[in-house]
Amino acid sequence: MMVFVGDVLFAGEVGRVDFFGKEKIPETASLLYESMHEKILPLGDHVIVCPAHGAGSICGAQINDQDITTIGYEKITNPLLKLDKESFIEHKKNEKLYTPPYFKRMEKNNLKGAPLENPHLKPLNLMI
Repeated sequence: MMVFVGDVLFAGEVGRVDFFGKEKIPETASLLYESMHEKILPLGDHVIVCPAHGAGSICGAQINDQDITTIGYEKITNPLLKLDKESFIEHKKNEKLYTPPYFKRMEKNNLKGAPLENPHLKPLNLMI
């Protein structure tokens, strides 16, 4: 009935593949294409798609102003779903998306852990 797709598929757009560097774009674009065409789209046209982001998000260039969509609607209206795999990868290689400066800090925090911003916070004890 419903699928939560995270950053794979948006209303009118698909996810970013540039976060691992330009040299990885063909590989990550291929994985994104396969995820959509082999896992999400076969679920059926009636399935409601709940993406992680909406219009205005930097996670996609042309995300429509819709909170939800359906697989069938995206098959009809999303131009990226109509591309064959090679054309999709080429599109992603040429895509120019804004990357905000704070992404570098987020990447560092995700890899090494975020610094403790408040030294007065103390961990809670587990109660068993």
